[in-house]
Amino acid sequence: MDTSVGGFMRAIIEHAKSGGVIGIASGIGLVIAYCGNINFYPSGLTIADTLFFLWVIVVFGFYYSLVVFGFFVASIFWVCLFRKPLNFALRSLLDNNYKITIPSLKRTDLIVAILGGLLANILIVVKSNQIGHPFTAIFGAMIFINIGYIFLANIPAAINLNRSIVDKNGVSICKGKGNPQALKLLSYALIYFAPLFHGQVGGGLARETFETMGIRQQNVSIYFANKEYGAILNSFKEKGLISNLACGEICQIEKVNILFTNIGSNSKIEMQGKNGSIRFVLPTESIKLIAYVEVHKPSPE
Repeated sequence: MDTSVGGFMRAIIEHAKSGGVIGIASGIGLVIAYCGNINFYPSGLTIADTLFFLWVIVVFGFYYSLVVFGFFVASIFWVCLFRKPLNFALRSLLDNNYKITIPSLKRTDLIVAILGGLLANILIVVKSNQIGHPFTAIFGAMIFINIGYIFLANIPAAINLNRSIVDKNGVSICKGKGNPQALKLLSYALIYFAPLFHGQVGGGLARETFETMGIRQQNVSIYFANKEYGAILNSFKEKGLISNLACGEICQIEKVNILFTNIGSNSKIEMQGKNGSIRFVLPTESIKLIAYVEVHKPSPE
């Protein structure tokens, strides 16, 4: 990622090249983490199921690369806005041997960074407010991304930085150079993984991806054959673990969260009751119908 003076657009292009690969790798980790969180891993996968599962990971990788890009642009907005006072603070706090500065951008890059960054910040704030995400986590992630950006911008200085250890007579006994490759890897880690770990967007993004792909389904009504599950469901209802249960020829349960379905031979569902909640795994073919109910209030005449 080239972040030298005027290199902002090149940094965006570099992100487009590497962000997808890192996003897919993150997607694999988050899918495994999500399955571990709900204590369920799909079984009985067909070739079609496996391909679909891989496609879900690719989709997540694409989503996450967009999220990282949005965080990156939003973070650079603040660096551009406060570049001079930040450079003054860096000069005041650091030793003269460490010439770390925030580079200026070309006029066209600066316009893109300011306008794009402003839009990205608005979108992040609005989305975070909608889902109740903590703003401290969001802006903390931006701080780490800005640190990574500053490190990348100063890699040429790290290459030329010589540090010596001298004895009591002032004779050099050890001399070394800064390691630019290590600094570059650290910078990439801060930029690409700050939204995931500090920004805490991974879990929500994984859930949204699964909901978009139909793997996770919230607040739906499901129907079972009474002769198969009627007695079991009624026992759960008596214990206060299921509400909104009605059994006739078939059993209907409302307000059910399907945590995992459509991949493999089994599904995992979650139901709520007055005394608690219950999760259980059952064959997907046992679910006869899934209904998405939307009740619209009649408009006043």
